[in-house]
Amino acid sequence: MRINLETAKLAKEKGYDESCSSVFVDEKPKELGGVQRKNSTYQNQITRPIQSDLQKWLRAVHDIHINIPTYHSISEDKPYGLEINIKRGDKWGYVEYSCDDSFESYEDALENGLQEGLKEIKQDESRS
Repeated sequence: MRINLETAKLAKEKGYDESCSSVFVDEKPKELGGVQRKNSTYQNQITRPIQSDLQKWLRAVHDIHINIPTYHSISEDKPYGLEINIKRGDKWGYVEYSCDDSFESYEDALENGLQEGLKEIKQDESRS
């Protein structure tokens, strides 16, 4: 599943500039038919990667790990939770979201986690 516009804007702001075959042009989604573009290619576009590509970038570049555990025993209608682990220097920090913040689908939980993970990147850490 591709990320939404809000997540794409935040990713660009935090330094995500990987090639992608889907973009937002003037805030409207557009598939490029296999053409690879980066955020730096055109001023009025924002790349629109699939969720797992952005998740991988957060993990590889910023040591931000997003996990989506299932809570079937706690909530049948919102069975997905969210955990974020962040490495700062040589120490890991752990952010756990309560079951009150559970989600109806894995993709909804991951989208929220991507946004929260991106917010954890400090400006001086932004790099691609």
